Amino acid sequence: MAGNGFPESKRVRISSSLSRSKRRNTNHHGPGAKEETSSSTPSSSSIRSFFNNVPPAKIPCPLCETLVSRYRINQHLDESCLKNQINDVEESNSPPNAGTIPSTEVEAGVSSPYFAKDTSTPEKNQSKSVAGGETSPYFKKHGGLALDDGQPKTQVVKILGRLSSKLSRKHGVPSSAIDVSTTPDTCDLALNDEQPKVQTTLLKEVLFFEKKSHNQMPNVSSMEDEMEILPMEGHINSENEARDGSCSKAIENPRDDGCSRPLEDSSPTQSVLKSGLNGPDPDAGGHPYYLRIFLMVLQTVLENEDDRRLFDEQDLETVAKFYRFTAGGQMLYVRLFQRKLSWIRTNTMEYAEISQDLSLVTKELVEAGFLQGDSELQDLSEALDSLYGPERKSLAKAFHLRNPNAPKQQLLEEFLRLAKQRSFFSPNQAAVGGAILKRAKELAGTCVRVCKGPRGVFSRVLLLFSLSDATEDEEAGSGGQGQLSTILLVNMRRIVFPSYTVCRKTQIFQDRDDFIRYSSAVYLSNDVSTALALRNWKEGFNLYTGAKVVWKELENHPSLRHHATLPEYLRRFTVGWVYTRILSHGVEILQRLRMYEEAVAQLQELLAQQVYCMDSRGRWWDRLALNLHQHLKDPEKTIECIRNGLQDPFVRTGHRLSLSQRGQKMRESPSCKAFRSILQDLPLLQVEDVAHVTIKGKLCPQTGIGRSVFLMEDFQMEDRGEDLEPSTVMCSVEELALAHYKQEGFDQGIHGEGSTFTTLFGLLMWDIIFMDGIPDVFRNPFQAFPLDLYTDSFYENRREALESRLELLREASAKTLRSWIEDVWSAQEGKASALLGWERFSSLHQAQSLACCFGGPFLSGVFRRLSKDLRHSRGGLPDLVVWRTEDGQYKVVEVKGPNDRLSHKQMLWLAELQELGAAVEVCHVVAEGAKSLHLN
Repeated sequence: MAGNGFPESKRVRISSSLSRSKRRNTNHHGPGAKEETSSSTPSSSSIRSFFNNVPPAKIPCPLCETLVSRYRINQHLDESCLKNQINDVEESNSPPNAGTIPSTEVEAGVSSPYFAKDTSTPEKNQSKSVAGGETSPYFKKHGGLALDDGQPKTQVVKILGRLSSKLSRKHGVPSSAIDVSTTPDTCDLALNDEQPKVQTTLLKEVLFFEKKSHNQMPNVSSMEDEMEILPMEGHINSENEARDGSCSKAIENPRDDGCSRPLEDSSPTQSVLKSGLNGPDPDAGGHPYYLRIFLMVLQTVLENEDDRRLFDEQDLETVAKFYRFTAGGQMLYVRLFQRKLSWIRTNTMEYAEISQDLSLVTKELVEAGFLQGDSELQDLSEALDSLYGPERKSLAKAFHLRNPNAPKQQLLEEFLRLAKQRSFFSPNQAAVGGAILKRAKELAGTCVRVCKGPRGVFSRVLLLFSLSDATEDEEAGSGGQGQLSTILLVNMRRIVFPSYTVCRKTQIFQDRDDFIRYSSAVYLSNDVSTALALRNWKEGFNLYTGAKVVWKELENHPSLRHHATLPEYLRRFTVGWVYTRILSHGVEILQRLRMYEEAVAQLQELLAQQVYCMDSRGRWWDRLALNLHQHLKDPEKTIECIRNGLQDPFVRTGHRLSLSQRGQKMRESPSCKAFRSILQDLPLLQVEDVAHVTIKGKLCPQTGIGRSVFLMEDFQMEDRGEDLEPSTVMCSVEELALAHYKQEGFDQGIHGEGSTFTTLFGLLMWDIIFMDGIPDVFRNPFQAFPLDLYTDSFYENRREALESRLELLREASAKTLRSWIEDVWSAQEGKASALLGWERFSSLHQAQSLACCFGGPFLSGVFRRLSKDLRHSRGGLPDLVVWRTEDGQYKVVEVKGPNDRLSHKQMLWLAELQELGAAVEVCHVVAEGAKSLHLN
């Protein structure tokens, strides 16, 4: 045996990972770097060394950075994470001149505590002013934004609408002048130091985000110290004042806004509800974080008259019952509400912070009608679903199923088939099914399930609270866990949303029935999306056909006339929009089932209406032409479809080019000679081609289906002048292309696709994206983008401001671009934005370097297209951007691997970028023989 414990005769395997010498030198960052010993680093990449590197026994707490056993991190967060709260208290008690966040004056309203405050100190402002010299013309010319000149300023934030204002602590404070500071009571719902152990999926999700946030926002506290709110001035400000007159009046006279009238004591329910809403502040201590957030959501929605009118007396009685519960009852219900809607075995419910014995608390909820007992468990499939695998297997053996070890779904089908058999002695009774149900309930023990009625009320409250969130991203049956997670992350200061004015002027729902129809459609849409994701086409087809029947009954409802008058960005929150989206998903299901005639009929129905999902018309026309041409073999109808599609103003970018190219192919096809006279009249598009280059690399053998993986030699050691053998690494086609362009002298490169351009767009258009004066685009404090961002209304609502900014960009010098990006980056870094990926650039300097290489005219041209149609233009941008910092030369490159080709959107973007003056290339990566590893 060799000294390292391996047989001497064993052949050393060639590894494609980093070489031993490279790993030994990974910590050497320069001549002055501290040299570390390599005793703790494995000498080879063997399996033995992998298993020797065990995870650390203790990890730092994400809040207080105390080393805690990694198995007790959740318990530490709930019970003993006291340092963060002490720091919050010390920060809130420190005087303003000690470097704390200056107080924020709120005019005629109450500011949401989740809005980021101006945390810059006078010392920081002065240093920034000296370092930056004079104020950037970005904030002067034509009334642009103006940062402070080194003196601390009081930031005035107007919060319009009760939805956001109810999120702040307002009880006992006059609404005329409220001083909002960053005390723990107003800024966050800190985890209580006396809170018992809490282990839930919600907290695990938060801890997962915690790890991710350390990479994106390294130091949250220091980041908040640098946050500034850019005031709006000049032409943008004047436009806001003109638009914001009605909103400002509503806030200046809160008694007349119709959104804050107190509940009347007209019934015992109203009395209990009023006492619950006006009771102890949800942000106050004494309750676990999940209950405090839940109470805050209830208070926010039900104290708003526009929202409260969507709940009847029975709904309010349900909420009043919840307020009557004991603290343990409230906590247990919120815990179970957040779980999936299914039967839960009571012996698996362990919530030590509520009670060691949950039987009395469970009984309280069952008697109130909030939970169902196992006496109501009469569905065999639900009973079988509550069993564990071994229990299901033993039950299968007891009833002599053919394969007790079969998968869960197969066993369920076998049980249901067996349950349908009739008893020989009692032909009128399905005795076998009853026996299976009885035995399954005995194995499961006592079970409970959240009642659908009360759960529906609270689910609608959460849906109304987070109406602006994307509905398809919400997991079906999650009970609003996504919304509660967002609020928790905000209050833990892991998410900071941009500063903007909430202004709600339009009532989307006419009455309670209208809202219930919408919520039912949303839940059905979630189920359809889940079936599509699981490729369960049969289940998806059943859901689609049921939805189509319901929509046929609703499409002539009087409320739909009101929906048609709403702007497009609010129309997406209507029942018609959701059902139209379900029918659009149905087209995909029908095509998967090869029901092409039905798919064509459904597409024609969708295209016949011009109210809902107008941004999907291009996809519908394109798919209709494909089905008619390839599957139904009807060239005449295909030509008519192409003609109508090209005349539709909502068919844009890639879909328009796709229709045009289909018409071009039909014109050149011998089988369509009889229709050439008709095809000659089609308004077809022509796209200019760009340069193409080809590089070669060694393809890594793969057995599965996936993206191409190449092998490449890493020459970083040679670049540093070290006489070491290069190592072989696996890489994607984009990484191979980056290495190729690096050898050509481009020292900087980013593989970011569209995010590279949208991040620059978000930086240079930040104040316009979040500008005031546009009603209903910001409806709650938890938005990362205005609701009209992906619609035509975004440009129309901000036309003057956008055109002025685009003109400034066109004339901007490299020095000016650097100053603008630095100003916005330093003020807004880390804030949640749908357009910005703060990790896209390695540093502020890299973002400035790329913007200077692009130049003002190029950026202005790209941003003009993004501003007018972000919905259809955010896709198709090139994969790579490479540039040389010495002379400012750059290239935008679309990389294509083996058997890959350009999409229609990519063709259009490449041609347009070339027209704007960019050096554009399509880099094709092909596989070469196994003898050479070098790039050709």
